Amino acid sequence: MLAWLAVPGAPFRRAIDENIDLAVHTIDQLHEIASAAVDSGQRAQIHLKVDTGMGRGGAATHDWPGLVEQARAHELDELVRVAGIWSHLATADEPGEPSIGRQLMVFDEALEVAARGGVRPDVRHIANSAATLYLPESHYDMVRPGIAVYGVDPRPTALRSPTVALRPAMTLEARLAQVKRVPAGTPVTYGQTYATPDATSRGG
Repeated sequence: MLAWLAVPGAPFRRAIDENIDLAVHTIDQLHEIASAAVDSGQRAQIHLKVDTGMGRGGAATHDWPGLVEQARAHELDELVRVAGIWSHLATADEPGEPSIGRQLMVFDEALEVAARGGVRPDVRHIANSAATLYLPESHYDMVRPGIAVYGVDPRPTALRSPTVALRPAMTLEARLAQVKRVPAGTPVTYGQTYATPDATSRGG
């Protein structure tokens, strides 16, 4: 099990005690996990995350060499073990999107930096559901299907492969609390980004 999001002060020692792998995005987080490993008395299993272009989590490429260096130092001190290196694809559900290739290239470069720094993980992973289904070149050592586990193809219907046959694992149903008639041009919900194109009934 990999816990990939955590805030400062998270229960890292408990995670280590229970053999949960921890994602590491920053040097500060790495030091906090190493300190928790001292308290635990056993090594933390960590997965270093590099931001290859999604811009959400992970070390920026200019911070990556420093994170690798510190992770290796903590490995030598027997406080952590780098079990994985990973990232996340932003547009794997869009066939031919140029950012896919760019992200894979940045990921490969990050892996080379890690190898030069003496960090050799057990697994390298970047593939989400869309990449698992449609981008075999992104599979590396493991994949991380998310929405596909629930039987949902992440691609728009028109772009789905007929060879991918997923079966939805659940349905969600709810009762309507209110139905009312509104005129054309009525904005609906937060931000008012949608307005009814004509007079209609709307449920909520």
